[in-house]
Parts: sequence; C-alpha cells; structure tokens
Amino acid sequence: MYAQIGGKNAFQFLQLPTNTHAAGLGIENVSVLDRSVGLVSNNPALLSDTMKGDVMMMVNPYYAGIFHSQLQLATRIGTSGLWSFGLTYVNYGKMDETLPDGTVIGTFNPNEFALSATKSHTIGLFSLGGTLKLAASQVADYNAAAVLLDMGGVFKHPIRDWTVGLVVKNVGFPINNYTKDQDITMPFDIQLGTTLKPEHLPLRISLTAQKLYQYNISYYDPALNTQTSFDGTETSKEDGILLQGFRHMVIGTEVLLGKNFNVRLGYNALIRRELRLESKAGAAGFSWGFMLRIKKFEFTFTRAYYRIAGGTNYIGIVLNTSDLFSKKRQ
Repeated sequence: MYAQIGGKNAFQFLQLPTNTHAAGLGIENVSVLDRSVGLVSNNPALLSDTMKGDVMMMVNPYYAGIFHSQLQLATRIGTSGLWSFGLTYVNYGKMDETLPDGTVIGTFNPNEFALSATKSHTIGLFSLGGTLKLAASQVADYNAAAVLLDMGGVFKHPIRDWTVGLVVKNVGFPINNYTKDQDITMPFDIQLGTTLKPEHLPLRISLTAQKLYQYNISYYDPALNTQTSFDGTETSKEDGILLQGFRHMVIGTEVLLGKNFNVRLGYNALIRRELRLESKAGAAGFSWGFMLRIKKFEFTFTRAYYRIAGGTNYIGIVLNTSDLFSKKRQ
C-alpha cells in the first residue's frame, strides 16, 4: 500500500532540504545563483568561484526526535579547480526492537548518510555540473547502499539578473539491498526553475517545477475523492488539469535588504496539498527565513511548515576559511 508519492523509494532522506537557503524558498530551488555553498546540493551547476573556501554547517531537529544535518564545503584542488564536498547525516533516534508479539528484546538506532563530490564547468553563459553520491542506510541488522548521480545546468542572462536551472537528481543503482532479492528504487526527480531580480527592486523571485517526470502526482484516496448520491451512485472526483499542474510548483521570494541581510519566503504547493488535514491546512507548505552576515560569518535560519501541528527549524552557519587564513597571514 502506498500513501503519498514520497513513500515509494529508498533513501528518501536525500529529498530533505540540505541548506537553509533553499528551505526558506519552499524547499526546492535549482536556479538561485548566489554565494551560498549549500545550494550546490540542489543543483551542482550552481557551484561557482564565489564559494571558494566556504564551509557550511546546517542542523535540523526534525519531527519525532529525528536529527538531520549537513556539512558542505568548496575548495580548490590543484589544477583540477574548484570542488565541493558534502556530508548528509540523519539519525532517527533510539527505537525498541520487538518480537512479532510485541515483546521488547532490545533497542536499535537507525541512521542514514550520504557523501558527495561536486564539480562544475562554465562555458559562456552556461554552467554544467555533476554530483556523485554514495548513500548508505542502516536499520537494525539491515543495511543498504547506493551510488547516485545528479546532473544539472544553469543559464545566466548576459545583461539581466535572470537565471534558469535544470537538474536531474538521483540517477543511480543500489550496491547493497536491505534483503536479498529485493528491488529498491531511487528517489529520482527532474526539476526546472528560474530566478529573476527585477531591475531597481530589492526582490529576487524564483519559480521551480518539481517531479517533472510525471504529470499527475496527486494521491487518490477513495475515501476522500468518492462522492455518493442519494440513490447510492458513487462518482469519483479527481483534481483537474490545472490543479494537478500546480502541485508541481514551488514559489520563493527573497527581500534583499542589503549585502548582509535578507528575508526569504517560500510556498510549496505539493507539501500543502499532500500534508493538509481534510478540514484545514494551517501553514503547511509555507516557509520563511533570513540571512545575517557579520564580517566573515553568515548566520541563516529557516522555519518550514509541513503540517498544521507546527514547523521545523533549519539553522545554518557559513564560514569563509580563505578570508580567515589570508587575514592571519597578513
């Protein structure tokens, strides 16, 4: 049995936000070209020389006692140029191990992680990039691992502050399954987005389309989508074409109040539609955050809402090691 589309694949943790910047813009963004090394995990083509020496650490105390964190850095390696390396880690906390009759026989601590390496190259107005990932998962005595690849591209307008990004995520194969003769699928995705900063306005607006490999991504629940008339006739009620298309949309806005401070707002239509209650949705699907830069340090915060009960916090710190080391040498 499957509920929302998010429950069909292994290594679902790879779809969690890995930086506060994207989380504040609605979780998904593939086109913001900024000095924000965390965005490399959203689209490898966003890796640029402005990120050289940047180290980002993000922590996310997720729901139900789950702890999620990300470490991302960008550095030059010899003549090969700029690279970015990342570590994603998710700890699900301590759980009871039981027999089929419910008898507790011990505890276990499930966790998952992914190591990544990213390289990009710019040709004129286009940047191309790729990220190679090794993902691993451990649940009690069961283990799984996979090799995955993200491939992305970015177009930057020569005059206007306008970018377009495209990325294909999590193309790969398992190298070890939880059990023998078990087929597992990867959390594959195709995303297309654009970001525009209108001239003379302190705003940067992003529009991202996710899960483009499938048009109808709505979950059909007969209990909610079936209507019964007075004579007992049952008819199905499904989302129209426009509503199905809108589920793919993610809208993000940044209010640029200066080089050292900005505010971020986001809306994810899929999260709002899938995680709302039948009677109300609350703030599900919305997110907000800010960036504050003080000298060589950058502090970022995002609060994202997935359900009516409340949100979850993403806290990030970015440090430029190149600036610090050069200052010490002086």
